[in-house]
Amino acid sequence: LACYGSTLSQADLDKILVELAKTLVHRGPDESGYKSLSLGGSGGLAHTRLSIMDPEHGHQPLTNESGSITVICNGEIYNQAELKQKYLSHYEFKTGSDNEVLVYLYEEFGTKMVNYLDGIFAMVVFDEEKKRILAARDPIGIKTMVYGHGEDNSFWLASEFKAFGDMVDAVMEFPPGHYYDSEKKEFTQYYKPEWYDGEVHNVKPHSLEKIRTTIENAVVKRLMSDVPLGVLLSGGLDSSLVAAIVKRHSKGDLHTFSVGLEDSSDLPKAREVAKQLGTIHHEHVFTIEEGLAAVKDVVYHLESYDAAFIRSGVALYFLSKLAAKYVKVALSGEGADEVFAGYLYYYDSKSPADLHKNSIEKIKLLHKSNVLFVDRMTMSASLEGRVPFLDKDVLDMTFQIDPADKMPYRGKRIEKYILRKAFEGYLPDSVLWRQKEQFSDGVGYSWVDGLKDHAEKVVSDEALAGASARFEVDPPRTKEEFFIREIFEEHFPSHHHAHMVKRWIPSFDNDVVEASGRAMKAHDAAFVTTS
Repeated sequence: LACYGSTLSQADLDKILVELAKTLVHRGPDESGYKSLSLGGSGGLAHTRLSIMDPEHGHQPLTNESGSITVICNGEIYNQAELKQKYLSHYEFKTGSDNEVLVYLYEEFGTKMVNYLDGIFAMVVFDEEKKRILAARDPIGIKTMVYGHGEDNSFWLASEFKAFGDMVDAVMEFPPGHYYDSEKKEFTQYYKPEWYDGEVHNVKPHSLEKIRTTIENAVVKRLMSDVPLGVLLSGGLDSSLVAAIVKRHSKGDLHTFSVGLEDSSDLPKAREVAKQLGTIHHEHVFTIEEGLAAVKDVVYHLESYDAAFIRSGVALYFLSKLAAKYVKVALSGEGADEVFAGYLYYYDSKSPADLHKNSIEKIKLLHKSNVLFVDRMTMSASLEGRVPFLDKDVLDMTFQIDPADKMPYRGKRIEKYILRKAFEGYLPDSVLWRQKEQFSDGVGYSWVDGLKDHAEKVVSDEALAGASARFEVDPPRTKEEFFIREIFEEHFPSHHHAHMVKRWIPSFDNDVVEASGRAMKAHDAAFVTTS
């Protein structure tokens, strides 16, 4: 949480920022830190820490020797060792925190520092000598970040908009792959690889070996941790591959975690994978009643009323709480469906170029959907989620592959065929060639049905008919949406908050207002082809 340019007295603003930072304690329960700053008025930097690297010494805010440069950051810098060796060897580091490289990287390169980073981050740098704030967010937006202006034209930044309280007039999302420079008072896009425009550039046939080694390297770099680490294991292809790679490269026991209802299709598959890999496996079976009771917390932490994300959010909420009992870091398979065209609607792609463009559009929107969902739900349990399939090298490698190689065909070639083929031998065939399920479907179809049935009971026809008059922004279309929206409004009554929500819009082959993968024709097709 950060602010500068306030007309409040420094003492008053300090009290407000320290108090507001408590709303983020779930993101960092281990310790908190604060530093006042002066820039166009009063200001301050507040941080709540989840200790991952050098838990004993990596306190934030972090400063240089003179104290003229101060950094707060939520995230991990995976190439910190390389940066120290290549560019920062002449500096004396005070801690083993990976975030400390940000202090000296800024000293060396200023705003260009962001081009050297490989990691997930939402960070703020204060340069006291230049009276300058530099804020930046990682390329894909895996770490959440928002900003806004106060009535006094002060500038505010936070990981979640609940931390602003009533100090900000309107909330906006800090764009991924951008930095903000207070000297210019503008955002600059620093991440724009060749493939970012959605066009097909210089592609070549896929190499199974390159796919395998690039993904494996992405997983290995995310094993950086001074605290216990595990894998969120749904039993589907993506999380199972991550677990298999982690097991091959980690020392000692590996903990895996899964969640579902009694009728879950994920649970038996996760057990099968865990048994083959030899992990210490944990699972939580929840009931529909427990799920309904958790909706209020999930809406609060997700800061969303989107039905698709609340459905999946409840499952990940329970899964994160389970994992947090044993580990502080958890890897997941999120992002593979965007990168390798794994969603079932890709069976209806008009052409390889159309599939390629759609995949990139989905990558660009992940910060409003799936990675927001992963960050918020894992952080709600003070657990750091890591997503190797969204590694920059994985993205560059994947979008250099001829998109024709990613095209699925009904009855002939299953979705994510080249990914599955690249990792033959890593998993049982029953998992490796299993069709895609949405997380909320895989944890048990009765959960989605139970949430809908409950909404039918508690929301009247009259209430739904009056939704447009009651909700100024994006009125709900179904009773399930109405039920969730009422909870959202209880937590966040301002219409400015509703503007922040992005619905997940499925590319389905029908006109049904339904976010489940079951609504797709392709879901009913059986695929057994493995060659």
